[in-house]
Amino acid sequence: MRSANQIQLPTFEDLDIKDLNIDTSLDYGPDDGGAISQPVAALTGLGAGKGHESMMIKAVALIRGQVNGIVRLFQVGSGPTVVSGIVNGLYPFSKHGFHVHEYRVTGDCESAGEHYNPTRENHGAPFSVQSHVGDFGNLVADGLGFSRFHVTNPKLSLRGKFSVIERSLVIHQRPDDLGMGLNHESRKSGNSGGRLGCGTIKFERD
Repeated sequence: MRSANQIQLPTFEDLDIKDLNIDTSLDYGPDDGGAISQPVAALTGLGAGKGHESMMIKAVALIRGQVNGIVRLFQVGSGPTVVSGIVNGLYPFSKHGFHVHEYRVTGDCESAGEHYNPTRENHGAPFSVQSHVGDFGNLVADGLGFSRFHVTNPKLSLRGKFSVIERSLVIHQRPDDLGMGLNHESRKSGNSGGRLGCGTIKFERD
């Protein structure tokens, strides 16, 4: 049974695209490289008087481009990050590589740079020993080009040295081969091809 002082992580049903309150006060511009590690005092909407280890950080990315969607991210303390999203405009009955990239979006999706890979690993499946911090594998679209997902990523963090805040989420044209291809591009990006949509990951206020 959950005790009264524990924080309940949201489920997919909690995802709501209405009344977003995105914190843009920490938007430092294109030259920061996305390398932002904010102290707890700088985070908004997290409550007062709670220990750092028990605080929930919430973030959101609005996906724009040839596809559109919303992705929300939640993390309590140093625990795994929960990622929930809805994306529309994908190719029907298709798979699309989905990753965190190293920079915030400042123009088209090419401005997001390469995969965020601070530990210099090869690209791989989300739970592989060898994988990038933001390797999510594939989004799977239905017959209408619609995808909804709710996953947990133990490598991804919204706080600290390797925070993905002010970096970006990118959806690719082709399936991610999860680093199993026999070429350099597979180990770098999963042969996922061009970029259909992207959005900067930003703090979300309550």
